[in-house]
Amino acid sequence: MELWDIYDSDGALTGRTHPRGQPLAPGDYHLAVTVTVVDSRGRVLLTRRSREKTLCPGVWECPGGGVLAGETSREGAARELLEETGIAAAPEELVYLARRKGPDWYMDDYGLRRDLKAESLTLQSGETDAAQWMPLNQWEQKARAGELFATGYTERFYAGVHRLTEAPADKPASAELLDVYDSAGNRTGLVCQRGAALPPGAFCLVAAITIYDREGRVLCTLRSPEKNGAPNTWESPGGSVLAGETSRQGAVRELFEETGIAAREEELRFLHRRQFGNIFMDVYALCWNGSASQVKLQQGETAGARWFSLEEWERLARQRVILAGDYTDLFFDTMRRLAGRADT
Repeated sequence: MELWDIYDSDGALTGRTHPRGQPLAPGDYHLAVTVTVVDSRGRVLLTRRSREKTLCPGVWECPGGGVLAGETSREGAARELLEETGIAAAPEELVYLARRKGPDWYMDDYGLRRDLKAESLTLQSGETDAAQWMPLNQWEQKARAGELFATGYTERFYAGVHRLTEAPADKPASAELLDVYDSAGNRTGLVCQRGAALPPGAFCLVAAITIYDREGRVLCTLRSPEKNGAPNTWESPGGSVLAGETSRQGAVRELFEETGIAAREEELRFLHRRQFGNIFMDVYALCWNGSASQVKLQQGETAGARWFSLEEWERLARQRVILAGDYTDLFFDTMRRLAGRADT
C-alpha cells in the first residue's frame, strides 16, 4: 500500500501519512507533481493517459503523479517521469516552475529540457499508452483551452516553460563564494564555492534570525517546495554568510531577501554561535511587530509566513517540525525571556 505525506492548508508537512486513493480528511492535502519536458526545437512532450484510467482516460498530459511519503517534491517528480516515460533525470536537473493548489492537493510543476525521440520512450502500462511532441504555442493554446489534462496553470508557469525553451537547460548559475574559517572561527583568507565540499578542519558561516514581537510570538517562514533540503518546512529566516560579509551583514541581507524585512545591524541581538559539523551558525534575535501578510516572500526560498505562539513554536521546534537554527535549552530560555518582556 502506497502512502502519501499529509500537508496542511499552508503547504507545510504535518508529520502524518495517508493511504493513497482513500478520501482525505477536511483540511488535509497531498502533494502531486508534473514535469513539462521541452526540447531544443521549442516543443513540449505529451503522454496520453491510458484507456484503463478512471479519470480522463485517453487525454494528453505532461507526465506526473503523486509524491510518496518520505519523498521530496523533486524526488517524486524524477521518479514519476522515469516510471511513465523511461526518461532518467536527476532531481536537481528539474527546474521548478510553479505550485498550484486544489481542493485537497498541491501540485508542483517542474520543467526539463531534453532532446529525444518520442518513439524511444518506455511507456508505463496502465498509465500511458502514447507519446508525442507538440509545438510550444499549440500546447499552450490547448492547455489554456482545457483540452489537455491540466488544471490551474498560472502565468508564472507558462512564462517558465517559455524560458526553458529559449535558453540552454545546462547553463550554469553564477556560483556564490563563501569565506573559509578555521576551527577557532577565524577567517583563513581562503574562499570556496557554496555547496562545495570543505577539507577537514575548514568551516563556513551561516546566520539564523529568530523574529519575535510584542505579543510574545515567533515569526516563521515556510521553505519553498523547490528547496532540495526540508521543503515545505517552517523555519527561522537565515542562510550562508557570503565572502567579504560580516556575520551581521549576512544576517541582515538574508533576512531582507527571504522576508523583505529591512533591519539595521544594531537591531539584531546576537545570542551565541553554534557548530554543526563543518558549519558555524551565528544565532540572532530580532523584535519586529509587523503582520505576516507584510512579509515579502522570495521565489525559490520562501512560500509562506505566519506567527506562532511562543509555546507552540518551542514545542514544534524541539520536535524538529520547525527548523529553529538552535535547539539548546539556553536558546529556548533566552527566547522565552526576550519574547516574554517584548512589550515592555
